[in-house]
Amino acid sequence: GLHMVQNALLAVAAGRVFGLSLEDCAAGLVAAPLTKARLQIRPIRGVQFIDDTYNANPDSMKAALRTLVELDAEGRRIAVLGEMRELGDHFEQGHREVGETAATLGVDQLITIGDAARVIAEGARSAGMEKVFPVHSASEAAELLGQTAAPGDLVLVKGSRLARTEEVIELFSRGSPASAPRGGLAEQPSKTALSP
Repeated sequence: GLHMVQNALLAVAAGRVFGLSLEDCAAGLVAAPLTKARLQIRPIRGVQFIDDTYNANPDSMKAALRTLVELDAEGRRIAVLGEMRELGDHFEQGHREVGETAATLGVDQLITIGDAARVIAEGARSAGMEKVFPVHSASEAAELLGQTAAPGDLVLVKGSRLARTEEVIELFSRGSPASAPRGGLAEQPSKTALSP
């Protein structure tokens, strides 16, 4: 995402200080291995996943949401967000701000995982977002995605390590093909997925 540009520029500056050419710096950036589960694009059954499940805090969540809306997508932009840990006194505010950011940026659908992440859902709803679906577990989130995600959709999955959001992607990859019709089932998830 764009938030990584600063890191790349710092790497180039360091390379230049040590005498590397701009071409060498560019080649190094291209060849740099990416950390697994950090903004990793994973096409699964026609749906493009942004796997950013390595960890989460309010700033990284907001940056990932910006990346979600900035990337090209044929279909909808869906965010699946788990709770964030270790926020101390900023727990509620941090979660609420993430939800507000999702709404403000125009994310099409938000699925939150876990009781603590319901504050993200509340923040999104208070900022005017309509398609907000809190669920209890990664398996419920994967089931809901299986009912709603359609080929061409772009799905961000992110949360703290303890939220185990990576399970959403793994479970979705084992399911039946994503084929939810636009305006049909995609607009009406199952009652079990929506229950508080």
